[in-house]
Amino acid sequence: MSKINSLIVEDDDDIASFVQNYLDNYEGINLETHTARSGIEALSLFKKYQHSILFVDINIPTIGGLDLIEIIKKEAVNPNIFFIVITGYISQFNLARIDQIKDIHLITKPFSDHELENALTSVCIS
Repeated sequence: MSKINSLIVEDDDDIASFVQNYLDNYEGINLETHTARSGIEALSLFKKYQHSILFVDINIPTIGGLDLIEIIKKEAVNPNIFFIVITGYISQFNLARIDQIKDIHLITKPFSDHELENALTSVCIS
């Protein structure tokens, strides 16, 4: 089974570690996972690895999560990229932006491994 590149974009170390540990033990897909703490770092990693699945916090330094998703969608070689957006608070403005962007699954903090699994299953099946 070939590996699927995934990227966690999260500036909260506890959340990033939780997602990383979950993905390391996920049996449904063979994932190679990278982690970025800012939008610029994420964009640099994405250009190098062209990830297929991204876990993106909305409120990250340098480039906001939703802006990052829009940039990646424009620059991606492969159009089949799936995004799991992670947030502790969702404004009506950001909710409207999420509705306009395709292939996004939203989960809110705090979240459980069950919610993470549902999100991952949702993007992998669509």
